[in-house]
Amino acid sequence: MQQLALDLQPPATLAFEGFRTGRNGELVGLLRAMAAGEGEPYLFFWGGPGTGKTHLLQATAHAAFERGRRAAYLPLGAGDLLPPAMVEGLEQLDLICLDDLQAIAGDPAWEEALFHLYNRLRAAGRALLASAERPLASLPLGLADLRSRLGWGPTYPLHPLDDDESLELLIDAAQHLGMGMGLATARYILHRCRRDPGHLIEVVRQLGHLALERQQRPSIALVRELLQREMD
Repeated sequence: MQQLALDLQPPATLAFEGFRTGRNGELVGLLRAMAAGEGEPYLFFWGGPGTGKTHLLQATAHAAFERGRRAAYLPLGAGDLLPPAMVEGLEQLDLICLDDLQAIAGDPAWEEALFHLYNRLRAAGRALLASAERPLASLPLGLADLRSRLGWGPTYPLHPLDDDESLELLIDAAQHLGMGMGLATARYILHRCRRDPGHLIEVVRQLGHLALERQQRPSIALVRELLQREMD
């Protein structure tokens, strides 16, 4: 089981410090406490694609590892790569982090496996953190008892960044790469690209390569060229 925990350890780069909290301060505080073995033992949160669910789940698991606790991160959206039987014995760990719960909703084998895992975790005094792309009440779970178990702890929506927070993200990401970005350029990116933080940071990274290639400061003209390249 120790080997299984090590195999599922998340990348160290996905830490709480790399997540822009925005309006999610209360949720992040609870996740930090959960990683330390304190506070709520069960928690469910949800948010649309690109809001940072995976980042927070992996950050929680990694923070638990950093404190010497045993944790596992399970990406349920991996489909056939993860058979339900893989959850057997996970109650020996301190913390289980389930990603993309909507991916197994309606699958009787997976639902039953998670229901029994939850019961074993509770009996062992372990913790469970789960996320999905929609609220628990709207997940098409066929097993009512599983829905009930998942709702025993607090549930939180994961709020996306607003415009001001997204602009700060773009400018900070550019500074992290050692280049300045003006507000007008950041606004141009924000109004023409997907708003999820991961995509915005990737745009800044690609813009940095182009700016280095052109030996120019990031500008609206360079962003326009970058976006045109993606369309061609």
